[in-house]
Amino acid sequence: MTLFSAIDILLWADWCGMIAFALSGVLVGIRNDLDIIGVFLVSMLTASGGGMLRDVMLGVTPDVLINPRVFYIVISVMALTIIFKLHRHSNLERRAWFVISDTVGLIAFSITGAFVGMEAGLHFFGVLIIAFITATGGGIIRDILVNSVPFLLKGGFHGTFALCVAAIMFSLEKWSLITDEIVIGVFLLAVIARLWVYPKQWYVPKIK
Repeated sequence: MTLFSAIDILLWADWCGMIAFALSGVLVGIRNDLDIIGVFLVSMLTASGGGMLRDVMLGVTPDVLINPRVFYIVISVMALTIIFKLHRHSNLERRAWFVISDTVGLIAFSITGAFVGMEAGLHFFGVLIIAFITATGGGIIRDILVNSVPFLLKGGFHGTFALCVAAIMFSLEKWSLITDEIVIGVFLLAVIARLWVYPKQWYVPKIK
């Protein structure tokens, strides 16, 4: 019996991820000279856009319209950013605490997205798409809103990790190997792998 269930771990990871994504949206909004409403919208969509897209694709009322937690998170993050002038710090997104929070959120969203896809009865590629959208959709929306090519499409392994985690979860489900211990193990290993890869600055190959 595990001390914490997989649901508990993923719930805390979701919160951690939403805070990191919300901060990312706030920083991007401020750096692009948006007004307060613009910064709020960019931050909110960065934190919850992936889940919103996922729910719409599956014909479900987006959780953000039912549960106000993302609004409280974004308002709190905006307030703390302004109070502590976080937007004036260069390379804040490369700080260890931010990278860890971002990684935890990315993997948690990938796993929850995969579960949602499997519960909806989707096939293998459908599950991969739903997990990918859940984990990376917010960042894509953020970049599009400020008229920038999504970072996800230019390099890094955000999308790759989301797809790999989803593939692993789908395979484990097909083999009836899903347990709290297995899910927590996949989560921890994926987080460790992403943190190990991040400082190496590896990128998905590009066509020259």
